[in-house]
Amino acid sequence: MKKMAALIFLLAFAGFASQAFASAWEDRTSGLSDKEFYSIAESRDGTAIYAGTSLGLYKRGLNDRAWKQIFSCRGQYQGVTHICAGEDGAIYIATKNGFFGSRDYGKSWRRLFRALASENYCIYVTCREKNPDTIYLGTLNGLFRTKDGGKNWIRPAGILGNARVNSIAAGKGVNRGHMFIICDNELYKSDMNCENYSKVFGSDSLKSFQPGDAKEPDDAVSEELEIVFLLNHIAAEKDTLYLATNRGLFGSDDGGASWFKFCGAGLLNRWVNYVAVSEEGENIYAATKGGIFKYKKEKQLWDEIYAGMDSRDVKQVMIGKKEELWALCKRRIYAMKGGGLPVPVEKPLRADIILDNFKNEPTINETMAMAINYAEVYPEKIKRWRRQVKFKGLLPKVNFGVDSGWSDTYEIYTSSKDAYWVNGPRDRTEGWDLNLSWDLSDLVWSNAQTTIDIRSKLMVQLRDDIVDEVNRAYFERRRLQVALLTDPPRALPKILKTRLRIQELTATLDGLTGSRFSKVIERE
Repeated sequence: MKKMAALIFLLAFAGFASQAFASAWEDRTSGLSDKEFYSIAESRDGTAIYAGTSLGLYKRGLNDRAWKQIFSCRGQYQGVTHICAGEDGAIYIATKNGFFGSRDYGKSWRRLFRALASENYCIYVTCREKNPDTIYLGTLNGLFRTKDGGKNWIRPAGILGNARVNSIAAGKGVNRGHMFIICDNELYKSDMNCENYSKVFGSDSLKSFQPGDAKEPDDAVSEELEIVFLLNHIAAEKDTLYLATNRGLFGSDDGGASWFKFCGAGLLNRWVNYVAVSEEGENIYAATKGGIFKYKKEKQLWDEIYAGMDSRDVKQVMIGKKEELWALCKRRIYAMKGGGLPVPVEKPLRADIILDNFKNEPTINETMAMAINYAEVYPEKIKRWRRQVKFKGLLPKVNFGVDSGWSDTYEIYTSSKDAYWVNGPRDRTEGWDLNLSWDLSDLVWSNAQTTIDIRSKLMVQLRDDIVDEVNRAYFERRRLQVALLTDPPRALPKILKTRLRIQELTATLDGLTGSRFSKVIERE
């Protein structure tokens, strides 16, 4: 009844109504049926988009409605892992079976790099903006560089030439004249020839961030230290470096000498696969396992750009030259005009009225607490175990025993005339014993501590998964509820579809909280 009353009120004041977002994601997958997508890029003149898949490379003009295949992968290992579009129609593609290039927008191709075994598995490629013949190629077993379009290749000495290279970026602004390379899960800074280089960020760098950095909870940093730290992508724009990791987004304004962590508020999943930054550094987009997010510098929080996107695990995000934002998922490609910039609601009072309809429902923090308690993954549980195991050495091991027995005595006499025997009295024995023993070494260290540490790590991972799932279901449900009030569909099938989806999400939250979510709503 409250919702219906609010709806009538809002319709009566239709002048206040406006859309909360200017645009939504559009599915641009038409024409692609490959089992997995790996990469996406745009031509330098902004007239075409390229998509690398498990079977080859596809091209789509801005006015086209479908993709056209312009390169087919061959051999045992197939897939276009990364794309670099250069000047004057140059296209370079890193594949699982070598490196190829085209100088006529993909009409003809030439193999530019061939190696043995793991070196032939190419991962990442980039070229100089003004000189497309200078190419940097990252493979499964080292970095390679050419200055003549692939005729001659140079392999750096040391770790850069002998370990997996995941991402490469050319410095800009104060970082111009340097290359930044993620190699063997470490970030290295080198000269343009990759001859002199040094590590500027490593997998152990998270330890340098003290609790409280970037407005993170005290326990967040300690929990992150227990999980493998992965460096996924490096980007450079203006004077700043942006490093995407599975523990959030990091930045550096001094060429990697010092680092700061972007605040994680609003980022539903901290696993950042890719980061895209506009030329002036004003717009920052993160492709995560939980969707696409845009960073708001003035508020130091992330806004999710979700409308129209069904897939959540986003591999790559790209800012197009025609004011379009592109998102690459495992089996979907999406585009959005205007970069997903939100249009603020003009009347704050209207938003308050709408949200008042849900004040009888649990807040997101209350729902998270319900889910954590139901799954018994709260930190106090581990603290209690550790506190209890300290007293183990003070408690003795107790052995108690009881024994009893009996025996009979018989004497036999014989002689030449007669024989007889005598039965003596029965002997009974009874006893008991009580033994107490202490292992005082448990006061210093107990083997149970190792078991608790393992359980603690698993509990942290499970709690993160539960929190992510609760976040996703809770806010998708709330968005659908708000949409029914502010912009209800006219067609009955769409209304039913929306309401059934709300019921489905409510059931998901009930499953995560042991039906406590619905019980609180009913009680209120």
